[in-house]
Amino acid sequence: MKKLLLIISLLLSLISCEEQEVIREIDASEFQLKNGIYYALNEEKPYSGNVTSFYPNGQLDSEMTVVNGQPDGLVQKWYESGQLEGALTFVDGKPEGLNRWWYENGQLRLESTFVNGEGNGVSRQWHEDGSVKSEDCFKGSEYTDMSNCNE
Repeated sequence: MKKLLLIISLLLSLISCEEQEVIREIDASEFQLKNGIYYALNEEKPYSGNVTSFYPNGQLDSEMTVVNGQPDGLVQKWYESGQLEGALTFVDGKPEGLNRWWYENGQLRLESTFVNGEGNGVSRQWHEDGSVKSEDCFKGSEYTDMSNCNE
């Protein structure tokens, strides 16, 4: 009986290992975009895994996760100084949720929201000194009157 349980356990672990996809990581220089789909260089199958790029000084420039050739999850970009420049989440290749970009001094530059890949709600921009530059309203990526905008 113990021998049978051991064999079953081994078979189950082999099956579960086969179903798990190995997370790959490549540098952005080994990456290409064809017809809106991301591929690793010299590969025919859409890429799945992490993509990173670095500045010449070794500082992280950007990172994102790609699933079946589409961005999926948090995409981040940094200034060469290490200060975060922008962050946006993707779901199935479409922007989703809060989109934020900063000036190198840390001041918020842009804040907007996406729903199913389209701008939706108030989009705000600031000057580098923190004063408001603009406020716009989007519904389905179209400008609309601010009075029709729900935050």
